[in-house]
Amino acid sequence: MNRQVFAYKPALRLINALYDGSRLDLEDGTTLKLQGFMFDMNRFFQALLSRFLRESLPECEVEDELPLHGLMAYKLGSNPKKRQPPLPRPDFAVRDRAGHRQLLDAKYRDLWERDLPREMLYQLAVYAMSQPQGATAAILYPTEDPMARESIVEIREPTSSAVRAFVALRPVVVGELLELIRGGASRGREYRQFAWRMVFGDRSGIN
Repeated sequence: MNRQVFAYKPALRLINALYDGSRLDLEDGTTLKLQGFMFDMNRFFQALLSRFLRESLPECEVEDELPLHGLMAYKLGSNPKKRQPPLPRPDFAVRDRAGHRQLLDAKYRDLWERDLPREMLYQLAVYAMSQPQGATAAILYPTEDPMARESIVEIREPTSSAVRAFVALRPVVVGELLELIRGGASRGREYRQFAWRMVFGDRSGIN
């Protein structure tokens, strides 16, 4: 990208997403070409939120797919295949000026209307537990229901019931998001407040 073609960046990103949807990457590293395409809405939703957060919260640092180095490692002498340890990568890591960091994942599933899959919960629980005690990791999910509200799951120590961390389920009301995007700079304050709630939720309730 350079200044001569920068104006076409959104269109090029959409074309790239469509191109990626025309093939499947298999576990053995090979690629299967398709006659049509399968648009990856998870990836699109993640890219949409990434851009919205960067534009709405210029005072925060937004990192995409930050690798959590050192979180998991094979025990010394117990890795006979010499494999690399798992490297979790939350979709977003957002840090404010005070140094507070939030780990977030975008999931294209309406968790207001549908149940929370245990795989999603376990994944976010790992992210939350990777932070200091009492930290929160959040799922950002789309919904059309304007009455949707944040839900919070406590991660507890089973023997003592002490709370170790939190997993927040934060709705992104699609209609409101689209209205803000169309309004652009003319709705700057609401734009920022919407993004702030997505990232930090209601801090007074859990932190």
